[in-house]
Amino acid sequence: MIAFSIGYSYGQGTTITTTTTTTTEEPAKPAQPAPQAPATVITPAPPATVITPAPNVNRVAVVDDDIDHNEHFTRGYIGGMVLATFTDIHLKGTDGSTIETSTTLGYGGGGMLGVYLSRHFNLELDILYSSLSQKYKNTFNTNDRLKVSYINIPLLLGLNTDASKLVNLNVSAGPQLGLNVGSSLEHADAGSNVDTVHAILSVRKGDIGIAFGASLDFNIANALKLSIGYRGVRGLLDISDNNQNLTTGDYYILDRSHVNTNSAYAGLAVMF
Repeated sequence: MIAFSIGYSYGQGTTITTTTTTTTEEPAKPAQPAPQAPATVITPAPPATVITPAPNVNRVAVVDDDIDHNEHFTRGYIGGMVLATFTDIHLKGTDGSTIETSTTLGYGGGGMLGVYLSRHFNLELDILYSSLSQKYKNTFNTNDRLKVSYINIPLLLGLNTDASKLVNLNVSAGPQLGLNVGSSLEHADAGSNVDTVHAILSVRKGDIGIAFGASLDFNIANALKLSIGYRGVRGLLDISDNNQNLTTGDYYILDRSHVNTNSAYAGLAVMF
């Protein structure tokens, strides 16, 4: 808006003042666009973080050791054993009839060498001296005793529940070679017939049989093995050797006889 005045003076002191007001309208400013909200950018949520627990190093090591212990358990052992043995040998009299016998305790002992192929299998080689004894009454009712001694060499394959444990059950079997190292007849009660009738004990030098048994093995400080068990032998060969020429009054006391024994034993071995 502009305002200005124009004044005129006339005589006699008359003054005419003209005031002109000019209003100039300013052009309207263009409307400012309303501010727009910034576009919303949708950021995808980050993938869920999967927290993987750190491996338990100690646990893995223990498991690995246990697997190695179980799968590759191989140990050797060497030691000895003692046996108390009961023998069953068929005997005959002068008329060929079977003689009544009574059970007599024999003894034996020796060494063993073995290896565990795994926790469940082992091989064992024994060298044992066995003194077998049996009492009987001959045809003339005299009390005699038969003695036969062997060096026995069994090779056994064993099946174990778990040889790495404190207590292990072992069942074994295998062939046995027996070498006769002596035999004799003892007359406990001498009678008048002893001088006129003679029992001839003739034993073959070798025997082959099957040895078998079971034992409980106790692991002592992982260094010693104590075994308590049973061992049986069934002879496969006739041990009688009836090739000698007999004189009047002599007879063979063995006839188609086999050595059958049952033993209780205890053994102690060093593990290596």
